[in-house]
Amino acid sequence: MDAAVVAGEDHRVPRNENWLSKEKYSHVEWFRRKGLNSEELLGLTVRLETLLRCGMTLGSAVDALGRGDESVVGETCRALSASLRVGHSFSKSMARLPESFPPEYYRVVEIGEATGRLDSCLQRLAATLERQNRTMRALKSALVYPAFLLLSCAAMVFVILFFVFPMIVKVTADAGVEPPALTRALIFLTSPKMLLLLLLSALPAVGLLVASRHPVAGPHIQRLYEEYTPLGEFHAQTRVLISIRQLALMLECGIPLLKALNYAYLVGQESILVKEAYDRICREVRVGALLGECFSRQPVFPAFLSGMLSVSDELGDTHRSLYRVADLLESNLNDRVTTVTAVLEPVLMAVMGVVIGTTMVAAFLPIYNLIQA
Repeated sequence: MDAAVVAGEDHRVPRNENWLSKEKYSHVEWFRRKGLNSEELLGLTVRLETLLRCGMTLGSAVDALGRGDESVVGETCRALSASLRVGHSFSKSMARLPESFPPEYYRVVEIGEATGRLDSCLQRLAATLERQNRTMRALKSALVYPAFLLLSCAAMVFVILFFVFPMIVKVTADAGVEPPALTRALIFLTSPKMLLLLLLSALPAVGLLVASRHPVAGPHIQRLYEEYTPLGEFHAQTRVLISIRQLALMLECGIPLLKALNYAYLVGQESILVKEAYDRICREVRVGALLGECFSRQPVFPAFLSGMLSVSDELGDTHRSLYRVADLLESNLNDRVTTVTAVLEPVLMAVMGVVIGTTMVAAFLPIYNLIQA
């Protein structure tokens, strides 16, 4: 679904109007990263909100943040300042920098400009960004230790098999000692034919990865990944959490429901299940369906979300219900990460011990036989 069709308007920015266009960069700077990452966006939001609350005007605050800063944040602030000086609004200036400011961000800023509460909107944006970044940091930190164990195990096995093992086999062969069965099996597994067979066996995975980028086959592969694999399900639930929190923020700031759903759709695009769910919700809301009923028909969202929204539709505090749902989802995801990490670490340690121990025994068993001989 085209997001502009749902919202009834096209917010895309023409290439020649981008304030961080190619003309601004020399060929030496071509490889520099353009746009703010999530941590830089959070830092910029917090500093800008602080300066506005201290009484500085918007233009002066943006100028101050960009002055003397040669990082991506400074370049972004100078681009915003240049846009403000030629008469564009702050939200329109951000819309001209899509690498740094997503649509759901500058639409909240637009509401803050219209209501005269820009500092409050920036404060809400900062709080939402901080929660999102904290969730992503927790997920990444949970993967660091298992990844380190796997890489360490792979490096040790590689060194033993391709540096230590050949020397030991050569010495024992020259001495006329027959290698034991475990060593012969290891020699067979590290032979060129087996390595070639291993590379050929990886071709289907590479083909699947290439096919996932195809515009026709990609969505079907991603749907299977998210429906039938634990990692895919976890990825979809993470996008559900982020999109619900963004939807709550936009509704709290006064963005109309249909536009807020449209921007939540944009946030959830990284998950095909979340993207399709918001597509259907947007279509149903346009014809007058209640929000709680729309969410109840989408299995990717938790069941308790529709019940809370049904009540909040009557009370008029939809954004508060969405915030509570997001907090519950975040707690559930954190608990799952903690549980999986607690189980995964000892399992990886046991696997590493078996693999490295077997490799060491197979490598040094011929020397033992040589000594016995």
